[in-house]
Amino acid sequence: MTARQRIHRHTLVEMNRSVCTARRDVACERIAELLPLVAQEKSANLRCEGYKRCAVLADEAMRATRRSQLVRENPLTRCLQLLQETLQAQVSTTGHQAELGEETEELAQALARDDTPALETVQEIFLRDEKNLAQSLDGLLRLGAPLLEADTRERKKSFSEDDHRRHQTATEEFRNVYGNGGGITPPQKMRRSLV
Repeated sequence: MTARQRIHRHTLVEMNRSVCTARRDVACERIAELLPLVAQEKSANLRCEGYKRCAVLADEAMRATRRSQLVRENPLTRCLQLLQETLQAQVSTTGHQAELGEETEELAQALARDDTPALETVQEIFLRDEKNLAQSLDGLLRLGAPLLEADTRERKKSFSEDDHRRHQTATEEFRNVYGNGGGITPPQKMRRSLV
């Protein structure tokens, strides 16, 4: 990277810091709101969809964080990365569980014997793994909350009056986008709980 490219990147980071901070903070806020609702859903398919939405939000949070700082790695980005990866594992685990639930009879027939109890046991293992991952996600959110708050507080110290205005406007907009649309909304049953 040339000196000119570094200066350009530094300028873009400074220009967008307030908006990216708002985007990251609201995405994390929304994940914290959605995860308990998703975990309570009875349908594995709906839980999987909810976890996918949370994974998209975690990706948004990471992207916004990286776009608004010069340092690539720090404790906050590592925590966000763990959140991303754990959500992806949760999506896979819940998806496998849903798939097995839908195909238990078909799989038993394909095995040419009634292995329904064995398939149900595997499904129960996925359910247990999902619950363990949900606890891990909760722990990561609790671990990351003080890091996120400290980073936001530190960033706001360098905000100009206009940056504060832009941050507030962006916070309101992202709450609207992540809460009411933009393709990142919870399944219908969960939406009723948030209204």
